[in-house]
Amino acid sequence: KMKQPLRALTVRAEGDRQADWPKAFTEIRLLYEISGDGDFDEALVRKATELSTKRYCAVGGTIELGQGGCRILFNHRIVPA
Repeated sequence: KMKQPLRALTVRAEGDRQADWPKAFTEIRLLYEISGDGDFDEALVRKATELSTKRYCAVGGTIELGQGGCRILFNHRIVPA
């Protein structure tokens, strides 16, 4: 829909957990690594990653609203092809 020259997408995740059981996550950090043929519009990439994390991901919404809550942070990096 946003017509970006995407060839590959990798999402890396890391997070912090509570020390005590059930050792739930307190923060999850996502890094979207994007590569493709041509130039990317940085604003459109930011919008796409934000929508995928905040609007379209039911699991993320459930985690953030769950008992104790969990912050989900995201960022992106455009990787030269």
